[in-house]
Amino acid sequence: MSTVSIKGTEESNNAVLEFMKEYSSIAMMLNVPIYALMSKLAFIAEKKYRYNYTEHLVIFMYLLAQLSFVGFVTTLIGAFSGLSLGTISFISIPIIFIYIGYCLKRILNLDWTNFLMRALIFICILIALIVLIAIVIGVIMYLNGDFQNMNEAQKAAAEASRAIKDSIN
Repeated sequence: MSTVSIKGTEESNNAVLEFMKEYSSIAMMLNVPIYALMSKLAFIAEKKYRYNYTEHLVIFMYLLAQLSFVGFVTTLIGAFSGLSLGTISFISIPIIFIYIGYCLKRILNLDWTNFLMRALIFICILIALIVLIAIVIGVIMYLNGDFQNMNEAQKAAAEASRAIKDSIN
């Protein structure tokens, strides 16, 4: 990556980060119905694990409340120890998935093989959803002309980087 930054690219990155910082709690709340639906789909074939969608919502609201508290404590510990938010996230995301899996295993009384099979189904649904969202975002960016702006910013950054290299040599 180049150390040269284009003003438009930097401004758009800052705007996205500011938006995420401002509305992260809303984004987390909007994810709960999605996680509940994915969980419902992962357990749809089994009669003995059949909970209705509302019960899956309650399960994931419970998990969100616990994970929010743990995330707050983890962020405080990271802030006092000097760790960056990226490092804290890198460490905590696998722990979050393990904890959610543990809770679902306990709530639904799953054995290990069924748990692993349902976790794989959940992950496949998650990957399909991420791909679908990426496609929708790509189409929106294409229709808005954002791809053209990104292309121009990349070309300008490459030219600026080349100019700096030439001036050094």
